[in-house]
Amino acid sequence: MKTKLWIGAALVAATLSTSAQAEPTYFIGVAYTFGGEFGVTGKILTDDEQDSFSASVGATYYPYAYEKFGVDLGGTYAFDKIALGAGFDFVKNAPVISAGYADTK
Repeated sequence: MKTKLWIGAALVAATLSTSAQAEPTYFIGVAYTFGGEFGVTGKILTDDEQDSFSASVGATYYPYAYEKFGVDLGGTYAFDKIALGAGFDFVKNAPVISAGYADTK
């Protein structure tokens, strides 16, 4: 049990240290789960460079769903002020895709 805890802590520390070197940015857009639900999403991207991949963490509001909110983790490709993402929503327990505005350089 302690070994798993230390491995998890090391992975989190490695992720945070690489994220601190990049300049994070925000993403606002729409999301679609493979359960058939549409929502409005906001995400934090680990890098603000255009034409690059980055990790993302976000929250989504699904106005027409039974469970109104979702939290996802995934990856995003940023273009010039536009980003496309894919990930997994842990509240909905479903894959999610998203598209929208990202403040890129």
